[in-house]
Amino acid sequence: MPPPIPEDDPVPTTPACLRTLLALLALTLAARGQGNLIIVDDGPCPGADFATIQAAVDAAQDDDTILVHGSTGAPFAPFVVEGKDLRLVAFGDVQIDASAPVELRDTDPDREILLRGFTSTRPLVVQHCKGPVWIEDCRFGGAAASTPEPGASFDDCGAVTLVRATFRGGDAMPDGSAAAEAGVIAHDVALLQIWNGLVTGGRGALFDATSADGGHGLTAGGATVVALHAADLRGGDGATSADAGATQPGSDGGDGLRADAGVTVLRYDSSLSGGAPGTSDAGDGKPGRPLAGSAVVLELPGEARVFSVEPAVVLEGHPAFVHVETVPGDHAILWAGTFQLPMLLPALGGTLSTILWYVADLGVLPGGPLDLQPVLAEGLAGPDSVLPLHAQLGFLNGTQKVLSPPSLYVVADEHFFEDLGCP
Repeated sequence: MPPPIPEDDPVPTTPACLRTLLALLALTLAARGQGNLIIVDDGPCPGADFATIQAAVDAAQDDDTILVHGSTGAPFAPFVVEGKDLRLVAFGDVQIDASAPVELRDTDPDREILLRGFTSTRPLVVQHCKGPVWIEDCRFGGAAASTPEPGASFDDCGAVTLVRATFRGGDAMPDGSAAAEAGVIAHDVALLQIWNGLVTGGRGALFDATSADGGHGLTAGGATVVALHAADLRGGDGATSADAGATQPGSDGGDGLRADAGVTVLRYDSSLSGGAPGTSDAGDGKPGRPLAGSAVVLELPGEARVFSVEPAVVLEGHPAFVHVETVPGDHAILWAGTFQLPMLLPALGGTLSTILWYVADLGVLPGGPLDLQPVLAEGLAGPDSVLPLHAQLGFLNGTQKVLSPPSLYVVADEHFFEDLGCP
């Protein structure tokens, strides 16, 4: 549990519009009702409603927020969210055990599912989610399973946003009987946005007369649009044999991005790299390619920016921790509100059409890293509820328009932690 902030702690000076942003937001957000707050804790926590995430999901109604805290340090059981509009936010170190994947599925276009702060060595499986899906500060995949699995799969979905998330495909089976998996597989996703994320394919394998290549970083097919913003896609390395006189050549590295015809890729300040080739006395494999397939790829000029809000639970009247990285001459504008921004990268002329958003002009910020501790919340969250908010910075620099990564956080009453009573 984060320690309480002493009343006399200094708060660094920040722009007045940023300090008072959410107070001004109250006039707009009052029009939107807040869902219920559900607390999950696996230990002696008087304020908790449930001990498992699945029990909380089953009891939740649309627009509820589930906060997950682990008092014991033990992993939580996996969970499935089906057809509900929910936000699940971890505070503290929340691990999901490897007994099954985490699944999100079957939402209508007006329902969104948001996850922040969860870690599992099994995949994230998202199917038939027509409403927005938002994944932030999560890690999935990489388990040594009996059958290799991708870090995440997205099938038949609307808008999927991955922010500072890490996905790793499973390694090939040591006996070469099953190939390495991709870090992420996307098929028929209307818009897959990857912001400051790392996606890596699994490693290949060699065994006697068989071999398996490294997995691809991201595999995209169907009618999918992929928008990469400071993303890092890496193919898995091929397998190497150190045995003298080996008869099996090293296997090939996986591709950073493999995209089929019909896929459109918008690439902005992102890295694509193929996996290293495997080596052997019998010969070397081939290196993976940074980009493979027949997709339409649009390269967007410019330098990516960095933005994040910590912690995931922001207390009213107390400072949050905001980190930004800018370039000289950046004029920053902050969007914040209760809905995601349904936009493409603004360099393509994407619109800002949404509702219940407030815009604050932060002026010209100095170039380079900048840490702020603004008071982001006053007078918004009731004592028995929290208010989930999305925030994002837009930068104007000459004729260039750039978006930062978005960030999801929840506003809680200033006495939230002490009222909860968790250790």
